[in-house]
Amino acid sequence: MVAPVSTIDLATPDGSAIQVERRPAEEITRLAGVQLAPADTPGYNPAFDVTPPALITAIVTEQGVAQPVTTGTLRVLGAGPGCADGPLTAAYVERWGS
Repeated sequence: MVAPVSTIDLATPDGSAIQVERRPAEEITRLAGVQLAPADTPGYNPAFDVTPPALITAIVTEQGVAQPVTTGTLRVLGAGPGCADGPLTAAYVERWGS
């Protein structure tokens, strides 16, 4: 999975607590002002999706790669409060930049 560190919330226990923003249906039923779908066609247009944890083997961020995905590896990349606190549980963390 690829995501900016700012979107990782260590206080959220699972995806059921995440509010997914719904974008206007017109963003997918129209293009450059031209109606592509039949009039009044409903459109489901989430701003993002919630990936089930079992499908995530690594998270790539602007700070590096966390694998396996654990609180410890995410803290090393600067995700969440107290990112430098606690024991490191990383099997692999690659940091980029300074």
